[in-house]
Amino acid sequence: MKVIGFAEQYYTLWNVEKTIVEMNRFQTKEKTHFLYIQNLSKDFDKAKAKVNEPFELDLDLKGDKREFYTEGEPQGVIPNDVFKNGKYRFEKIADCIDIKYVLWYYSETNNECALKVLLNNGFQLVEGVLYNAEDAKKQKHSLGLKRGHLFEDKKRIELKIKTIESFSFEGHYGRTYIEIYETSCGCEVKYMGSNPPNISDEVFESVKVTIKHDNYSDLDETKIQRISKS
Repeated sequence: MKVIGFAEQYYTLWNVEKTIVEMNRFQTKEKTHFLYIQNLSKDFDKAKAKVNEPFELDLDLKGDKREFYTEGEPQGVIPNDVFKNGKYRFEKIADCIDIKYVLWYYSETNNECALKVLLNNGFQLVEGVLYNAEDAKKQKHSLGLKRGHLFEDKKRIELKIKTIESFSFEGHYGRTYIEIYETSCGCEVKYMGSNPPNISDEVFESVKVTIKHDNYSDLDETKIQRISKS
């Protein structure tokens, strides 16, 4: 198609061809090829008189090059039941047996089809968070533990405990260790200090502790201090 454009002083003649390009199985986009033919005239009537075939007028058409291309926005929608990126792009999510990849894809996209595949392969949602079967069991157990102000404050008592989580951080006075324990009576208690005891994470161990009621981030909690193995 011939198009008359305008560049600074002259009306110009271009050949403009539009084609539809397939991007993938689901999307296309329009690609336009612009090819400069000649300057026509400074006067529009004289310019159009030189064009002996149908034309369109586009006064915004100008170019720094004699030939160039433009591309439109993708048209069409990639359905949610296929991977939109990665090594399995455009393949059905439900047919994928690479569970690690499905897990990665779900973590990046929250795709419902990927979630369904994971749930069908033993994963579980616990309070909105996805866990594998083993970790889900641990999380459910942890959520069932009693928390808050437990036992009698400042009293020294005997407990049976095992470690369920431990971490540390560097502070102004050195490294501080956080040890979270489960008691044999179904409670959660915490140690916070610089010298944590070595408590098993598999079996309950008998210890003597001093109870301290505390609060962290507006949540009541029970800390244990002066821990000694019985």
